[in-house]
Amino acid sequence: MHKNQLENNIIVRDKTLFEKISKRVFTPVGLLFLVSIICIAFFESYVYQKNDKEILKQLKYNLGTQLLTLAKVFALSIDPLDHAEIFSAGDYKLKEFQKTRDSLRKIQKEIDLKQEIYTLRMDEDDHDKVQFIVMTGEKPYIGRVYSHPKSMNQVFLKGEAIYTDVYLSSSDEHKRWMSAFVPIKEPDTDLFAVLELDFSVEEVFEKHDKEMAYLRVVLIVRSLFFIILFLIIYFLVSRILRKGIDLLVDKPLNVVGKFVHLVGEGNLDEKLNIKSGDEFEVLSNSLNHMVIGLKAKRAMSRFLTDMTLKEVDEISQGKEQSLSGKKQLVTTLFSDIRGFTTISESIEPSLVVDALNYYFENVIPIIENHGGSLDKIIGDAVMAVFVTTHDDDKNILFNGADAAVKASLEMQQKLHDIRKEMIKKGMPEFYVGYGLNTGEAIVGNVGTEKVMSRTVFGDSVNLAARVESLSKEGKGSKILITEYTKKEMSVKIDHSFLMETTVKGKSYPVKIYELDESELEKYKV
Repeated sequence: MHKNQLENNIIVRDKTLFEKISKRVFTPVGLLFLVSIICIAFFESYVYQKNDKEILKQLKYNLGTQLLTLAKVFALSIDPLDHAEIFSAGDYKLKEFQKTRDSLRKIQKEIDLKQEIYTLRMDEDDHDKVQFIVMTGEKPYIGRVYSHPKSMNQVFLKGEAIYTDVYLSSSDEHKRWMSAFVPIKEPDTDLFAVLELDFSVEEVFEKHDKEMAYLRVVLIVRSLFFIILFLIIYFLVSRILRKGIDLLVDKPLNVVGKFVHLVGEGNLDEKLNIKSGDEFEVLSNSLNHMVIGLKAKRAMSRFLTDMTLKEVDEISQGKEQSLSGKKQLVTTLFSDIRGFTTISESIEPSLVVDALNYYFENVIPIIENHGGSLDKIIGDAVMAVFVTTHDDDKNILFNGADAAVKASLEMQQKLHDIRKEMIKKGMPEFYVGYGLNTGEAIVGNVGTEKVMSRTVFGDSVNLAARVESLSKEGKGSKILITEYTKKEMSVKIDHSFLMETTVKGKSYPVKIYELDESELEKYKV
């Protein structure tokens, strides 16, 4: 159905643009360039790739052996008996830890090495678990579990020193790194500890890339001999056709390009006016219709929540909407301004609205930044949802509990940051409480066939609202989570037990926790 509508909307008058250009340009010039480009591409690719592979192989070998040698120097400075005494987070106070770290730092300083060096130990009972032992950084993290590559097992189990191939670092803007792993014999066991040395080879490979780019230029220059004849022919033909191409292609393309650029920057007041009688005129009309649609969507989006906007997007993509829903694992966030009724009765209505708008403008975008959706604004209260998603193998792709907790912390800290500015503008002081709960809820459309709205509802949503009403009992951050949210969280966020209470609608008590106020510092501007 959609395909036929698109075809009916394309009305081409006179000769098509393709026919106009191909008859005088693409046919004679294209055949010549096709032959020349194929010949050049094959020859250049063969020579370039052959040289590049050999040089790259030798470069990796040289870097790997040098890195391995350096790692062995660091490993030799470690006393295995001292290293064997270090196990848990509190052991950073041990003299054995201090001695081992000082030895590594001394060599690190002598060779002016910026990268951190650390050692690892494999769990004797579970070989999939590896923990950090000694590190040269300022902040020790002894005992933290390390997700190690399988290639390290031959170091842990067999005591073989190895180095890795070049890999892209996920923590360093995807720059290129190499690592060396050297064994450290563990007393009274068949296993080995490992010293890991990571080194950025980005600068070396950038130099290599430049050298190979230079080599490619040399190869291209050599190949120019084979296309000189074609260039002469192309030059003669292009002079004859240049005016025609400028008129038929360049000018309309420039106009369309500038128009699209302006629309991309948010300027929806522009209008294309191309009367060429070919595809450019059709394109011009289509783009003008598109801008009209964008204007309508922009105007409409100001009055819609994130949940409703997602529904609009689905409709625009041709997905049918119905009064139905499905159960999903959802973390629901409720927030409410404390004493808002008293505040609104004591100051001018216009100031109340200005203060609310200023507050919402600052905190609501945080919800979307953390992957959540604004469900509704109820006066001074906010309801947001964070849906946990899984892949086909039931592995978590997005943890809604983690995202909701982080969002609430950032929203609370954002209010702290803007409170002085609000007071300076004559606005009232806002203090907000939060309630979060995780559980199965129904996500779907409610209403009538003519008017419907997407929302979430269910017992877990009601519990989140009731927990928010208890936030006034909080002693610090005023961000309360239930035991169910705590269970679903995978990130480590400090919190403390606040109470166990039977909320309205529940026949059994629910444990309530409060996020530590110190966690807000992480989001301080």
